[in-house]
Amino acid sequence: MLGFRGASRYIAEDFAECFRMECEALKKVRDDMGLTNVEIMVPFVRTVGQAEKVVNLLAKHGLARGENGLKLIMI
Repeated sequence: MLGFRGASRYIAEDFAECFRMECEALKKVRDDMGLTNVEIMVPFVRTVGQAEKVVNLLAKHGLARGENGLKLIMI
């Protein structure tokens, strides 16, 4: 699917289960393994609306920007 990547994929309903699993993996690395230097980079953010939706989804899955030093980078 050319073009279905980055932020647009993360907020898509069809990708919700995969996004949840990715968030669980990130939480395990940061919380259980103590690797708090791992940051999140979201590529291909095309609109402010997409950025807001991704930030909200991450927080919903326990990855709130700023909590436990979590940095969120969007390009």
